Amino acid sequence: MEFPTASAHRGLVPGWGSCWLESPEKGPVSVPTLLASSTRAIENEDFVVMTCQTNASSTNWLFNGRSLWLRERMTLSPDDRTLTIDPVRREDAGKYQCKVSNPFSSMKSAPVKLCVKY
Repeated sequence: MEFPTASAHRGLVPGWGSCWLESPEKGPVSVPTLLASSTRAIENEDFVVMTCQTNASSTNWLFNGRSLWLRERMTLSPDDRTLTIDPVRREDAGKYQCKVSNPFSSMKSAPVKLCVKY
């Protein structure tokens, strides 16, 4: 006999009628904290690492208020909570935020402004 597996979302289990699964996340996420290894960098010489501290299951990155488009010099950790920019270039200057969410809510971190000297 095959048993259904639990998912991260609360919902009906296929084939089990009104049997409900409990989500491991019970309620709204906390406001995330965004930490940066540095907020000032020299173009083509420095790298910056930003880490989003959160209890949420999903992490997205914003640049100047919009979804961040990863460039070839940008990498994310497997859990999407750490962004590395290496090397930093002038077009990377601006405000970064992480936006975190779970099935119940989403929150944004305070912005971190990266300044790039060129």
